[in-house]
Amino acid sequence: MPRPPTYYHPLRNFRSSLGLSQPAFGARIGVSGVTIQQIENGLLPMSVKLALRICIIFKTKPREFLSAETCIKFKRQLEPMIEFYHYLVEPTPDIPIAAPRRHQERV
Repeated sequence: MPRPPTYYHPLRNFRSSLGLSQPAFGARIGVSGVTIQQIENGLLPMSVKLALRICIIFKTKPREFLSAETCIKFKRQLEPMIEFYHYLVEPTPDIPIAAPRRHQERV
């Protein structure tokens, strides 16, 4: 009989707080439930790409589902990408959006 793991990744608490099973959570972010299980049990490291996907899909910050050490490790790579994504998706009201130019007809 397999022993229960002695380590649980913080992703487990984040996923369970959403009320999602491992396969359902994996399906939402584009990986298998087995991949989520391996990350949560410490058998597979979390990639920057997967962390970015979780941030974007669930509109959250990395500190919600990563350990403090991993946040520090990923911080330099993740923050500019997340800020750029939010800039593309949610334009800020203080930045004016220019109206399209109309071509003037030649006389």
